[in-house]
Amino acid sequence: MPILSVQKQLAHLLAQMHKLLSRVREGAPTEELRLRKSDAVEALNTVRTMIGADRTGAFCSTNQHISALIYYYKKKQPHSYESDINDLYEDDLPGVVSAVETWLEDQIDPRLLRAVRKSWDDQRYGNAVRDAFICLETVLRTTAELDGSAGLSGDKLVTAAFAPERSLVGRIPSDGFMGQLTNGEVKGLEYLVRGAFLLFRNATAHREIAYSAGEAEGVINIVNQCLRFMPAEL
Repeated sequence: MPILSVQKQLAHLLAQMHKLLSRVREGAPTEELRLRKSDAVEALNTVRTMIGADRTGAFCSTNQHISALIYYYKKKQPHSYESDINDLYEDDLPGVVSAVETWLEDQIDPRLLRAVRKSWDDQRYGNAVRDAFICLETVLRTTAELDGSAGLSGDKLVTAAFAPERSLVGRIPSDGFMGQLTNGEVKGLEYLVRGAFLLFRNATAHREIAYSAGEAEGVINIVNQCLRFMPAEL
């Protein structure tokens, strides 16, 4: 699931809508606005599809008000489409943003999102992967109550964090999407975290890898899966 790409697509939608409404205010040619409407609706539907929303609520009303706006603009009736502009700004677009934010809350750990956002927005995808693993290391140290000055990282950190005498295993939430983990599943989680470090973290830390956006996002999603089994921010 393209978690980070949803934010990028939302930003694209808002930019399309801002330009459309600005050009309406500037009295742009009808043909230009027709094309801008098509781009905005396409961006709207892409966001809706990406988060699995239906055609009701804010997505539906946004589509309706865009169509009404262009319809009355062609008829040169600003008094008729002024309310559509107000509805788009005050209700529809904030509603779409809220729907995306709600979806994101269920998809990505907020600690991870904060960690990778700057590098991701700058399209420095290798750095975003590094930032993701730094975030995971920090969460493991905090949850397992490990002394940061010990300098443990990567595979050694995972070994220490999942040691029986540490608190990490006991803090794995029992109300997560998989419920209470069995001993074997806890071991599987350890293997997942360890494998992610050995394969992706180590390679990215030791050499430059030209990640594409899709490749980096796939790795970051693995880190996100690991974080889903960790307690929320302590």
